[in-house]
Formats: sequence, structure tokens, C-alpha cells
Amino acid sequence: MKMKPIYQILSVALFFSTLFIDSFHTSVSLMILGILFMQMSMITDISELKKERS
Repeated sequence: MKMKPIYQILSVALFFSTLFIDSFHTSVSLMILGILFMQMSMITDISELKKERS
């Protein structure tokens, strides 16, 4: 799965920001980050399918 650079920058920034927060907020941030990754992968899969059909 290819990721756009801005997504990589945001994910890295989120990851490092969680290191400075307590464990509860870190787990919540990681769950949100995981959901975002799932949504981004779905979006890229859909866009690739549309390209193949056309």
C-alpha cells in the first residue's frame, strides 16, 4: 500500500506526540490512528478499483 507523504508525516507526528502523553491518551490516540489507517487503505483500494474499471 502506497501512502501519500502527508499521511506519513501526520502519522509520525501523532506517534511522537503520544510518547509525551499518559498511557490512557496514548491508547486512545493509537486506536484513532489505527482507524485512520484502515479508512485510508479502504479509500486507496476503492480508487485503485475505479482506475482498473475505467
